[in-house]
Amino acid sequence: MSELVDMEFLIEEEHLFALRRLARRMNCHPDDIIVAMMERVCERAEAAEARQTRH
Repeated sequence: MSELVDMEFLIEEEHLFALRRLARRMNCHPDDIIVAMMERVCERAEAAEARQTRH
């Protein structure tokens, strides 16, 4: 079980590293990227819901 926890921790660390690297490239704060991504997810979910209610 500890190996699984260690692997999850490494994956999370890799994601954080990639997020920080992207933020540096875009010259913004990592939180701004997260907010933009979540807004896009919400927009897609709302669009999918709207499509389902039309059918």
